[in-house]
Amino acid sequence: MSRSTRHSASVRRSVFALGRLFTFALSIGGLAALASGCSSDGGDAPATPDSGAVPDSSLPVVMPPMPADTMEAGAPEAAPPPLDVPASLVKALGGKSYVEESCQSTTYPGWPYAAQKCTYMTNLVVTIANPDADRVARWIVDASSLIAALDALHTRDRASWEQGLAVIAAHTIGQSSRIFPLAGQIYENGTVYKFERGVTSTCSTGCYCRINSTSRAQWCKYAADVLKTEPVEADCLSKYGQTTSTLTDPWLAHCLENHVASWTADRNEHFRAQAWAANAMLAAKIKDPTTAMGADVVAALKLAYPSG
Repeated sequence: MSRSTRHSASVRRSVFALGRLFTFALSIGGLAALASGCSSDGGDAPATPDSGAVPDSSLPVVMPPMPADTMEAGAPEAAPPPLDVPASLVKALGGKSYVEESCQSTTYPGWPYAAQKCTYMTNLVVTIANPDADRVARWIVDASSLIAALDALHTRDRASWEQGLAVIAAHTIGQSSRIFPLAGQIYENGTVYKFERGVTSTCSTGCYCRINSTSRAQWCKYAADVLKTEPVEADCLSKYGQTTSTLTDPWLAHCLENHVASWTADRNEHFRAQAWAANAMLAAKIKDPTTAMGADVVAALKLAYPSG
């Protein structure tokens, strides 16, 4: 222990001792006891009181405040309240997806959790990492807090709040059926698409990342303006292939990395990116989110989150 540390500890003990002596002196009604009870060099321990003195129990015992520098550093912050996840939202996100006909456990490079290799519609094969409905519901509830008009309905009009959450759920199901294809074939509307790391591998302009079809433009705007993880939005768009209409490996890597980061979390930055964009759309239509009618909020959400 350094000399300065020992000196600081000695000072704190002296302050504590003096406080106790002051309290004791008050209890026996004699301030002189304080003067006679301390050593001339400010020792650490109080003097022994007169054995015949009887403290007055009617006086309150006042302890000196603890110096600020003795409080334990790094005390954990209070845990956030648990998410309020409506059963109706979980139900709206459905059960098993249509590709989960005949599946077996497998692994996939870069995916640290169990995956499934599924065969469906006779000969289509896809390796998936589908989040369960409860997990996606948590992502939606968390992200909805960024939409001021929807969040204001939470306690003011719960029925409309749940309807608003259901709009986001319907959008998610419409975009992906809650399927995250790590690799393989996905059948949609009469066409078979080849996927890699959550993105259609043959894409050029869209290249949406599952499971909520986050676009590169949505992500780069959010990452630059909110997260500050992308210093320049234009550079982000270029890196991910938006400006050249090409699918780049950095975008594939990002799509998978976001899914990995969200897999066991209540927060998914792609859902938050879309919610942040939706909030801007609703703010242009709804001037005061604290008084907006639930029906108006839900109608506006359907424009921000089309289900088709």
